[in-house]
Amino acid sequence: MLLLLATVVVPNALAIAAAADTCPTRSGYWFTYDVPDFPSRGPITAFAIDAFRPNKMYATDGTDVVRTTNGGCNWETVYSVAGKTPLDHGFRGEAATIRSIEVPRNPAAGDTVLLLIAEQAGATTRPHVVRSIDTGKTWTAAVGLPPAGDPESIAISPAAPAIGYLGIDVGGGGLDLLFATEDGGARWLPRSDLT
Repeated sequence: MLLLLATVVVPNALAIAAAADTCPTRSGYWFTYDVPDFPSRGPITAFAIDAFRPNKMYATDGTDVVRTTNGGCNWETVYSVAGKTPLDHGFRGEAATIRSIEVPRNPAAGDTVLLLIAEQAGATTRPHVVRSIDTGKTWTAAVGLPPAGDPESIAISPAAPAIGYLGIDVGGGGLDLLFATEDGGARWLPRSDLT
């Protein structure tokens, strides 16, 4: 019986050790993570790493979001703007681009992930935030954002993960409007106006 147990455990231990040696690739102090090709074949335009669980990472090419939960060994698509309609998350997928991924830097945030999305509607850009509280398994659209404006940046407080800020440019290339959330990104309220 002991020999049978050793036969089962040793190959599994060797397989885990072999995977740890090749995933990710290490060169001195640097690690290289092999992210699979995105369906649209685009390059990575944004990424985020969970500060408290660094084996959990997200990457996007602006259309799709992929996630790894084992340090880059396996990746899966967890979100795509392709095919979305206003009934899904409030925007037309063919006109939307994922600008950034935000993973709060506080363990109290749990499995929250936020996507900052810009939708092009003719000459107007519309800001959107899509939020997951289960590492990307399900997503919901945030409410309270203005009908127009170019979303520039999003940040969640590391001290209080329910608090976050979103900067929006309404023309001219600067941050003109500031929105804030007090519930981890589900609802956004204006904190400034154009005056």
